Amino acid sequence: MLLPCITYIHAFLVISAYHLCISFIYFPRSMVNCMTSNPTSRVALVSCRNAFTMVANLSLYGIALLIFTLMHSVSVLVQYRWIAYTAISIGCCFVVAFLIGTKEPGLNQPSQDKSLSRISWAHWFKKVLYYQVALVYMCTRLVTNVSQV
Repeated sequence: MLLPCITYIHAFLVISAYHLCISFIYFPRSMVNCMTSNPTSRVALVSCRNAFTMVANLSLYGIALLIFTLMHSVSVLVQYRWIAYTAISIGCCFVVAFLIGTKEPGLNQPSQDKSLSRISWAHWFKKVLYYQVALVYMCTRLVTNVSQV
């Protein structure tokens, strides 16, 4: 009786870690407002973002189907680990591609002090609010995805 309980706890921790990573990956979703001041472009960017979110969610189901099909002889715990590791790896590759390929827009107004014109990406990791919002977002995604199963 204790072994299934430990298995469920471990599976919950792996899924929670996955959702934590997903929340940090999806957290920059609010960047659309900063990327353009044109309302029409914002609508188009939000539509693209939502479409790619749907593609990412469907891809996760495809990965799960592939792993369940190919690894049917191993335990369910190992299968879920492979699903999480695969999804996190693919997500990290796309995050790296996004960070390398996206140019940060400059300021519209020239600044007298060049050190104030750009904030380092590491600056956000020092803010407590970043982690609070990420935690709330992670819990919301976790509840949403678990309730869909």
